[in-house]
Amino acid sequence: MDRVEKLFDMVLRYVLEPGLNWVIHHPIVSVVVVFVLVYWSVRGYRML
Repeated sequence: MDRVEKLFDMVLRYVLEPGLNWVIHHPIVSVVVVFVLVYWSVRGYRML
């Protein structure tokens, strides 16, 4: 169980933090990415 916790901590430190800093510095790109992800996830439905 300790290994999983250490792996999660490393992923959080080396993947999420730089990604979050990049998103904070590039807000327009992140809005476009979120819009594309939402569109991609609901494109099969007839709601849009």
